[in-house]
Amino acid sequence: IVLHTRPKPMAFLDVGTLSRLCRSTTGRFIWIRTLDWKNVLFQELSRPFSLSFLPVLVSRPLTCCFGMDAIFKVRCSEGLRVKSYLAAPGAEFKKGLDDTRELELPFVLPDTSIAVEFDHAIGGIHKNNTYAFVQFALLYTTAFGHRRLRVSTLAIRCASDPGEVYRNLDFGAYTAVLTKQAVENVQEPAEEILAPIRVARSAMEQQVIKVLAGYRQQKTDLQSSGQLVLPERLQLLPLFCMSLMKSDMLRPSLPTRSSGMRSGHANPTADERAFALLHFGAVTPTMSMLMAHPNLFCLSALEKGVGNWCYLPHDNRNSRSPFDETAHSAYVSMPPTIGPSIACILEDAIYLVDDGMSLYVLVGQEVSTEARNELFESRSKGGTVISNSSDWGKQVHRLIWQCRVYTNVHGGPESTLRPTYAPVIIVFAKGAASRDDPFHEAVMNRMVDDAIGGERDYKDYLGSLHKKIQATLDK
Repeated sequence: IVLHTRPKPMAFLDVGTLSRLCRSTTGRFIWIRTLDWKNVLFQELSRPFSLSFLPVLVSRPLTCCFGMDAIFKVRCSEGLRVKSYLAAPGAEFKKGLDDTRELELPFVLPDTSIAVEFDHAIGGIHKNNTYAFVQFALLYTTAFGHRRLRVSTLAIRCASDPGEVYRNLDFGAYTAVLTKQAVENVQEPAEEILAPIRVARSAMEQQVIKVLAGYRQQKTDLQSSGQLVLPERLQLLPLFCMSLMKSDMLRPSLPTRSSGMRSGHANPTADERAFALLHFGAVTPTMSMLMAHPNLFCLSALEKGVGNWCYLPHDNRNSRSPFDETAHSAYVSMPPTIGPSIACILEDAIYLVDDGMSLYVLVGQEVSTEARNELFESRSKGGTVISNSSDWGKQVHRLIWQCRVYTNVHGGPESTLRPTYAPVIIVFAKGAASRDDPFHEAVMNRMVDDAIGGERDYKDYLGSLHKKIQATLDK
């Protein structure tokens, strides 16, 4: 755990070296950056969420299910072969005459994500085969010292029509693979320091263009159409690609002169990029889109029912499976999401920004004093926290709890699939003075729908992508 109490001016912490250790040992790296560190670490949530931030942060990886001294191995049926593991944790080894690849993992957690890239072997899959089979084996030691072997076998339907692939594609899995490929490209050694970033950005965009152009080619009825046509399962692919290129992992540290933007300091810094590389390399399919394209919620004038507990009523059956119980567990109703754009942010409103790693509460410059006093309260030793006494503050606390357990199926923060137990950082907009606030700058960097860091906004990027796809088809 690295506690950074003076995030600006930014001291060099060598996160790249520290994160490499965590990646090779499949451990956790927690970086807490805040000036008001006492209130962030020991912030109290209203009941039943009375656990402080720091105890939950530390205990979460210790109390969840885990395995030790694990070996992960993949084998596949005739016609396929394992090509590589993408940004895999642990250490990779090749064993045997058949060049079998294995992963040695000192530690395995429920959110451990491993992406495997397959390739066609010599001869390929026989044309009469209806399925191709892939088998995953994980050998590990439990917390009680028992040696266990878990084997999962997948039967993947073979198809001769590319349209079936597009219709059955898993968007979360595909974006996670794209992210891990970008992580590997960024970490490739090169003589020029910025070359890996350019290569990673170009490789990801070219793959997206190739996929969308292939869909256009196999749709003969759309050949003469001048519009950009996207598969049903890939409607958000251009948005994901643009957002990932604006992330701390792929965004250039200094904007180009043609963008009209100049910065007196690197944004992101080397430490911020290394931190992003670590967590993007371990991204899960459920988190890939959120970490690239944050959610933005308006906390002002919440509609009736928002922030309150909801549940789906049970049927009258006497016996219910664990899946039924999970599907009907209580949850907190969330407000509708807003596009992460400065154009959507009003100066007299309060917003919650969720980027998968942290939760930012952005307070507009023109928010009234009455609203500030209702939602926030000051600590005796200094600092501001969300109020536990007002109804509005309790609603916001419940919304924060629901965000923290996003993708969770067990109802507790210790088993969530998020990479971190997200801290809540309150950011007060101060007009021109906000430029010196590193957290306000972080929030503005999450407005990925806008033209930031020398990049295009979504509308212009979509038009540019359409032209590149059309040029590929015209070749």
